Amino acid sequence: DHVMAELTLALKTACVKHLIYKVRSDEFPGGKALVVMEKLRDKYEPDNEMTKVDLKRELNGIVMKISEDPSEFFEKVSKIENRSHGSHVLSANNILAAVLEKVPEEYNSTLATVQVMIKKNGKKLTVDDIEEALTAQWRVMSSKKSEGEENELSLNNFGGSCFYCHE
Repeated sequence: DHVMAELTLALKTACVKHLIYKVRSDEFPGGKALVVMEKLRDKYEPDNEMTKVDLKRELNGIVMKISEDPSEFFEKVSKIENRSHGSHVLSANNILAAVLEKVPEEYNSTLATVQVMIKKNGKKLTVDDIEEALTAQWRVMSSKKSEGEENELSLNNFGGSCFYCHE
């Protein structure tokens, strides 16, 4: 009863409240929380072939841009990974392979270094390892870009004159 009361308070939409009313029975007049949760899972996390296709398409559709902070790319990957846990569609190896495929060429040396270091430590490469390495590399690359832009702006704003031609 306590769990059903919590569910009723937590679930606000009319559609979901209707679901709570549908699971009432003579044996459980307030409804049964386990049945509500199963119905919610069926509705919002269906485990069928179409779900598998959708998750694979979604994973294949994300792109990592060299100008983009890698953490944004990995957040998208994480959302898909979290949704796939219930259906067991995407294994860790599937996700790792998709991530490696999406990494821009500019990160190839970083990837190679990380793979060698992980292998030397006797571990398996993970998506988290790649995210950590690419984020560190991106921070180095983006700080160099911004330093170059500042120097260029400061030269353009030079208000003096040339020692050679006096302009």
